[in-house]
Amino acid sequence: SPVNRREVLRRDKHRCQYCGSTKKLTLDHVIPRSKGGKHSWDNVVTACEGCNSLKGNRTPHQAGMKLPRQPKAPMHPAVAFAEQFWRQQQINRLEEEVTGNAETDLYRK
Repeated sequence: SPVNRREVLRRDKHRCQYCGSTKKLTLDHVIPRSKGGKHSWDNVVTACEGCNSLKGNRTPHQAGMKLPRQPKAPMHPAVAFAEQFWRQQQINRLEEEVTGNAETDLYRK
């Protein structure tokens, strides 16, 4: 899906990905467009005006800034729900195995 401001802000929880601020948010190209960076989910992050200015036309590394995690496309809500459901099923299955085995061991004695 195309990169858009609203979805980038949502993905990044309305926080600057460099300093954590929630004020005066902009979009930043991690690798600047002028340096061949793409307008893609893995190259666009939320940045406050201050960090965006400080970074300027450089990569975070060149600007001495840290990007805590690599940006990626947000998960579609249906996919996120399915993953959460699948994880819960796995947990339930493991709990049944553990409690089932524990009960079996008790009956053997």
